[in-house]
Amino acid sequence: MVCIIGGGISGLSLAYYFQKKGVPFFLLEADEQPGGVIRSEQATYTTLASTSATEPTDKAPYRTGGVVKAYQHHQYQLEYGPNSILADPFIEQLIDELELRSEVLETLPVSKNRYIFRKGRYRKLPTNPLHLVLGGFFSAKTKWAIWRETRQKPQAKPIANETLSEFFSRHFSQEIVDYALNPFVAGIYAGNPDTLLLEKTFPQLAQFEQTYGSIIRGFIKASTGARKKTLTFKNGLQTLPLALANGLKGSIQYNATVEKVYRENGKWAIETTKATYEADQVVVATPAYVAAGFLEETFPTLAGSLRQIYYPPMAVVHSVFNRRAVKHPLDGFGGLNPALEQQFTLGSIWSSAVFPGRCKTDVEFTQFAHPTDQAQWQASEQVLFTSFVGGSRFPEVADWRDEDILQQTTQELQRNFQISQAPVFQKLTRWNKAIPQYDKGVLEAHQQTDALAAQQVWFCANWKDGISLPDCIKKAKSLADQWPS
Repeated sequence: MVCIIGGGISGLSLAYYFQKKGVPFFLLEADEQPGGVIRSEQATYTTLASTSATEPTDKAPYRTGGVVKAYQHHQYQLEYGPNSILADPFIEQLIDELELRSEVLETLPVSKNRYIFRKGRYRKLPTNPLHLVLGGFFSAKTKWAIWRETRQKPQAKPIANETLSEFFSRHFSQEIVDYALNPFVAGIYAGNPDTLLLEKTFPQLAQFEQTYGSIIRGFIKASTGARKKTLTFKNGLQTLPLALANGLKGSIQYNATVEKVYRENGKWAIETTKATYEADQVVVATPAYVAAGFLEETFPTLAGSLRQIYYPPMAVVHSVFNRRAVKHPLDGFGGLNPALEQQFTLGSIWSSAVFPGRCKTDVEFTQFAHPTDQAQWQASEQVLFTSFVGGSRFPEVADWRDEDILQQTTQELQRNFQISQAPVFQKLTRWNKAIPQYDKGVLEAHQQTDALAAQQVWFCANWKDGISLPDCIKKAKSLADQWPS
């Protein structure tokens, strides 16, 4: 019997593949719902749009008299953790197995555009070689550096503990580091490229360098397969972990916080706030700092190493504006802010431009209104921004008051997107420990966890061997495949 500790995407995926293979297991989850940091919500509120008399007139004899009130019912699809998943054929197969195909939403066409804030405004990143050569986003020096990179020869072995900034400076230029790498790493990983390790964060790039010399050539070779798609679901990304959990046939114990894991009578005892469970093997699928707590008694050295893994704080701010108040076309996935530009947020996803149905508004009338009058009360179009504050760049955000974060975020959005009104809806969500950083702090923990398989303890979590949702799902599948039936 296997005990899986943690019901995030890693633990749920492992349980799913164990069940398919016939491996007996049970899963313990501290929360009351599955999914870990994958959290979706449909926020709703209602406003009075208009109150109008409907007395008959010569021009409108069809009116019946009385007062008609028009209410606008607003519905926003909010994501508090990951906003989407990059799906390759493997992920697409999982979606089909879970019978979620009818729930899938693909990105809108404009989302292919990516923007970077530079010199006071958002500028579109080049999307193809021609735009790169003819466009003005990068300097002539950097364009030459990009061409020169394609001529690099394979390297025998990677440089030990090389950071992302060091690697990209060596392959390209400082401008690429400052205005491509830095905002990307901050926006996606809440990280700092000056500290994140290449071999841990992007091991594929190290492989490209060893095989092709040029990482550009490596990407070209790797892109010959099936194209990946950015997806979500109609009711939010949490649809995926909920579907995984719903198919596990009662094998999940919720509200079961693990406090200790220790050996007893030749088996593993897992002590929780609800009961003590027994298992032959244990798979840890929790955040590193959580695992450190319940492994402290049995593996004190490992617990200390797990606590060295850094999780910076993050605040997620959802802001909705009336579309007519926003001058920017919002023709892209979103905009990222390089550290050099000294903006308050790390950037924002233009959620309503990426997927359909993120901002919905319906009009309801308190009594019958003739269609001619109804036409006067069309639902106003709105747009949704999902902004990110904090991360490794700005960890002090954990000490800021909510109202100050909201005020600074609003002012930045109004300034950078030429917004003439206040938000009609806003919500702040805090993650005190957001995304694990693959810096030198992970090295000892990674080495020590690998050695525990001999003691029937495994680890399947986003702080090891890949942080993205596809990484976590594929790691779970790989571990299940290796498991004896």
